[in-house]
Amino acid sequence: MAMPRNMLIAVAIVASMLGSRPAGADDGTAIERAQKFFEVGQLHFSAKEYELAVSNYRKAYEQEPLAEFLFNLGQAYRLWGKYELSAQWYQKYLDQVSTGLIADAARGHLPEMKRLAEAAHPARPEPEPEVTKPLPVVTGSRPLRLTSYALAGVGVVALGTGIAFGVRASNLSDELSNVDDWTQSNIDKIDSGENAETLSIILVSTGAVLLGAGVVLYFVSRDSEPAEQPFVVSPIVGNREVGLSLTGSF
Repeated sequence: MAMPRNMLIAVAIVASMLGSRPAGADDGTAIERAQKFFEVGQLHFSAKEYELAVSNYRKAYEQEPLAEFLFNLGQAYRLWGKYELSAQWYQKYLDQVSTGLIADAARGHLPEMKRLAEAAHPARPEPEPEVTKPLPVVTGSRPLRLTSYALAGVGVVALGTGIAFGVRASNLSDELSNVDDWTQSNIDKIDSGENAETLSIILVSTGAVLLGAGVVLYFVSRDSEPAEQPFVVSPIVGNREVGLSLTGSF
């Protein structure tokens, strides 16, 4: 497979620089290793084995940090489809070499690599803010009073149920207070008593709140004047809140 002209130029420059570097004992060994990795990388590049080409170009650069290796890495990553990495290596080359045919080639590829990298990783849209959804609005004195009755009724039911669970929890506690033989049946009764106590607390608290809200709405409905200053009650249900919205004049 014929390599692009810019790649051939880079190959020639690298080969020339590797061959012309003065070498001491240690330096010559590093240059030889760089030359070997570079040549192996070129073979893989010609065979379209870009992952292996990248590996050998990196090793060559570690042995002898020539700027042309940076361009070779940009080319290999580009043809491998790793556009973000390709852009990084092209930029590293341009940071060291700003003029010449190879620099012009890197500069020409760089915008396209950035565009393709952004297309491969599009920005995630920001989540929409939570919106409180009001239920149908109840207006006026009479509907307001009916709402108060409903809240108070539910509150009374919750209170009664909570008290019943509380009585059950108390009875189980009394029953087990003098027990010495902790059989599985008695252990089950302990669990049942704890559950009943928890439900009692929840239901009594909820019932008290609902009953209180019903009483408040009842007195508000008595004093409201719908013809002139209507009250508006809107139950509010959101993702993290539940309540009543009351607007009007007292």
